[in-house]
Amino acid sequence: MRYGKRFARPFLDPGKYTNMKKKAALSFLLAIAVAGCAKSPERLAAELRADEADCRSQGFQVGTDNFRLCLLTLREGRDTRESAAASASRAEFAAFANSHH
Repeated sequence: MRYGKRFARPFLDPGKYTNMKKKAALSFLLAIAVAGCAKSPERLAAELRADEADCRSQGFQVGTDNFRLCLLTLREGRDTRESAAASASRAEFAAFANSHH
């Protein structure tokens, strides 16, 4: 039984699946990036401890409204920075994916 080049060629042609491999690799990298956005309970607790220490060092007393406002301000600032970084990362990924399309 002879299969010939007609059947073997698609599997041996290195350029045939290059685009598909790039898309798969980019999808994998995006999945890793998205998974990295989730914060573990340990990281959240560490951030809270650091924020509490920062607010205390600024003179705010634990349990007061001003202390809670300080914590909120620090958290919102961090969330804004992280959101901006994630948006920039998504934009870079989209530009990279479009340039290799």
